Amino acid sequence: SPQIIQKNLKTTLNISEDIPEFIIQDALRLQQVLTNLLNNAIKFTDNDGSIDVQIFYDTFTNILTCNVKDNGIGIAKADQDKIFGIGQLDTSVDRSYEGVGIGLNVASNLVKIMKGKIKIKSIPGKGSLFTIEIPFDSK
Repeated sequence: SPQIIQKNLKTTLNISEDIPEFIIQDALRLQQVLTNLLNNAIKFTDNDGSIDVQIFYDTFTNILTCNVKDNGIGIAKADQDKIFGIGQLDTSVDRSYEGVGIGLNVASNLVKIMKGKIKIKSIPGKGSLFTIEIPFDSK
């Protein structure tokens, strides 16, 4: 992403080797969820920050887990229950971050459609960790 370069973000990607070659699930929906999570991480991480992505598969439960972690602005505990709704949390007139605030709502709904879960852990000023867990059938 040009924004990663422009903001000089350190990015790491760790994909586990135990992911099956073929998995049965909606690739387009999964791609959209990850894109939305990554776009938010990029948007809310300051220059010279970092974004880490981990993807692994539990062969016992057939669940694919994707973690997107940043060291951005973070989200207050009181706002974490609202984060998957529609609209930005920053409703001030001079909003600092562009966008209409539907990315996480879309991601949450897509994860539900895929019968998965989406979770957040966040500390204001320290960053956020979004985790999605998607069940898959492997071939």
